[in-house]
Amino acid sequence: MGSSRKLSRSAYAVLGIIIMKPLFAASVLGSLCVPATVAVTSLSAASAVAAPVHYFEQVSGDLPQDYAGNTDAPVLTLDVGLNTINGTFGTTPSYDFDSFVFIVPAGLTVLSGQLVVTDATGDIEDGSWMVLDGIGVFQEFVIATSPGVTDFAANTLPADSYLMSGLDFGGDGTANYTFSLTVAAVPEPASLGLFALAGAALLRRRATRRA
Repeated sequence: MGSSRKLSRSAYAVLGIIIMKPLFAASVLGSLCVPATVAVTSLSAASAVAAPVHYFEQVSGDLPQDYAGNTDAPVLTLDVGLNTINGTFGTTPSYDFDSFVFIVPAGLTVLSGQLVVTDATGDIEDGSWMVLDGIGVFQEFVIATSPGVTDFAANTLPADSYLMSGLDFGGDGTANYTFSLTVAAVPEPASLGLFALAGAALLRRRATRRA
């Protein structure tokens, strides 16, 4: 769903990388890396989080465009339920775009993600991000028109650290955005075995009744 407006030239350029020049895309994305401070080794410490994240940039602090060398940048540890990150980007009073790092602790997974973008002032056309995992491997692009809605993480994001890296936006003015990440616990192997046994018992019961 989302807006029927055309994507900006910057968004088409991003799409062109993956559609027209896959080898170039691989070389560019392969050279990027999430900072070591948010590497996978931090997952065990992150598992003690108590509640879903609800980050409001205006209250909690400005999110940087570039995480490289920025030791003050927040690292958001997600938890079971709906986690949200709210912010603003645009050209007023100066160019400002956002990136953020989030951690999916061990035993959890992101089931789905959604990005909502709305115009605040002027006329912003769209915003473009990409998701990199803890060792800098490209996962997917997240692009939404303004106003518009786009879904992502359809294949789920397992336990790891991730960088939602801001690429660019089109238009002039400012826009508000909300990233929503729905997180759930991953069933343990023992639980999966119980589900399988319960399913087999139900099938046997139905077969017995029919006989």
